[in-house]
Amino acid sequence: MRVTEVFTPGTVPDSTYNKRQEMELESKLLKVLEIGGKIAVITGQSKIGKTVLVRKVINPEKRVEIQAKDIEERLDVSIAKALKYPTDSKIIETLEKEDQNKLRITGEMSGGFTFFEFMKTKLGISPEFQKTDKKDSSLVKTFEENLFESVIQHMIKEDRVLIFDDFHYLNRDQQRDIIHKLKDPISRGLKVVVILIPNRGEDIVTAEKDMDGRTKIIEMPAWTESELRYIPETGFPLLNIKCHKNIIDHFVENSFKNPHLMQDICANFCYQLGVLKKLDEEKSINYEDVNFARLYREVSDENRSLLERIERGKATKGTRRKEHILKNQELRFDIYQLIVKALGEYAHKDIIEMREFVTTIKSYLAEEEGIRTSDVAGTLNRMVAIAKEDNELEPVIDYHQEDERIVMNNPFFQFAIRWRRQSIE
Repeated sequence: MRVTEVFTPGTVPDSTYNKRQEMELESKLLKVLEIGGKIAVITGQSKIGKTVLVRKVINPEKRVEIQAKDIEERLDVSIAKALKYPTDSKIIETLEKEDQNKLRITGEMSGGFTFFEFMKTKLGISPEFQKTDKKDSSLVKTFEENLFESVIQHMIKEDRVLIFDDFHYLNRDQQRDIIHKLKDPISRGLKVVVILIPNRGEDIVTAEKDMDGRTKIIEMPAWTESELRYIPETGFPLLNIKCHKNIIDHFVENSFKNPHLMQDICANFCYQLGVLKKLDEEKSINYEDVNFARLYREVSDENRSLLERIERGKATKGTRRKEHILKNQELRFDIYQLIVKALGEYAHKDIIEMREFVTTIKSYLAEEEGIRTSDVAGTLNRMVAIAKEDNELEPVIDYHQEDERIVMNNPFFQFAIRWRRQSIE
C-alpha cells in the first residue's frame, strides 16, 4: 500500500474516509434522494468534504456532475456534454453519405444507442431521409428544441443524479434560469444535488418562487478534533508508522478543522520521513524527531501565491513604503509585513478585534516607532481588495470597518499565514 492510497488530499479518500457517523450526513442525503421532489443543497466551507460526501453516497455511474464554470448559455447542452450525448453540432458530423441523394444517421451514443434510436419517438423521423437543406436545418432545429426534455427523460428513466458544484459562482440570472427549468423535472422524479458555500443556501429559494418547500439544506460543519484525529490514527498504522500521540495532537491543532489540510499534512509527513509505501517493519516516531516548522512550510508552500500578493500589496507610484524598525532587532518591516506577521499570531481566530490587533503590531516595534490605527485599517482594506480579486465570493480575509473586526474563515489561508512568519528573525 502506497502513501498516495492512504492519504489523499484533493481526491476522494478510501482508507481514511470518515463518515462522521454522528452527523448522519450520508443518511440525510440518501433520504432526500430516495423520497424525491426536493433539491438536496449541501453547504459548507471550502474543501471540507462536500463533494467527497456526494461521491461516496452516489455511485459513479449514476452521477452527472457539472461544475459552475462549465455551465454554458444553454443548460441542456451542458447536461448533454456531461452525459456524452451529441449536441446539434455533433449531429451534422455524424451524417454519413450513402449516395448522392440520401443520408443515414449513424452517430453512436453512450450505452450503444444510435442517435436515431434515442430521438426517433421525439422527432418522428426514419433512419433515412432525403438530403435537402430544408430537411437538414429542420432536423437540427427540432433537435435543439427537444434536447432538454430528451436528456431529462433519460436521466429520470436511468435514475441518474444531476450534481451542480460551486453553484454560488453563477450569477443570479443563471441561477434563476436553471432552477426555473429544473422545477418541473424535479416534480417528475429528477434527482438534483447542489453544492454551495455557507449562507448561500437561500440562493435556491430566491432564484425561483415556490422553491422554499422544494429544497432540503444539509449543513456540513467544521470537523471536530476527534473526527480529524481519525485520519492519522487510521492511516499511519496502514503504513506501519507509529506516531506519538503528541504528534497527532499537533497535526489536529494545525489542520484548522479541515480534513483536506489533515490529509495534506499526513501525506507530506510521510514524504519527510522518506516513506512512500507500507514499511516492512513498524517505525516509531517521537515528538522530538519531527521538524514541524519545516513540514508545515512545505504544506503552506502550496497556498503561498495569494499570500505573497497580499503581503506584497498594491504598488504605489512615486512613493516608497515606510519601513519600521523592529524591537531589539535590526530588521525593518513595512506595514504589510507587520500585518501579515500579526495575522499569523491570530491565525486560529476567525474574528479578530481591531484594537487588540493594533496593540499586537505596536508590540513588535522599537519604542521610537509609531503606527496609527488608520494606517492599519487602510492597509487592511487594500489587502481585502487583493483577496477579492482572487475570489470575490469567498475572500480569504475581510475587514468590517463598521464594527472594527478582521475576519478570516479560510483554513488554508489561516494555515499558510501562520507558518509563513512564526517569528521575526
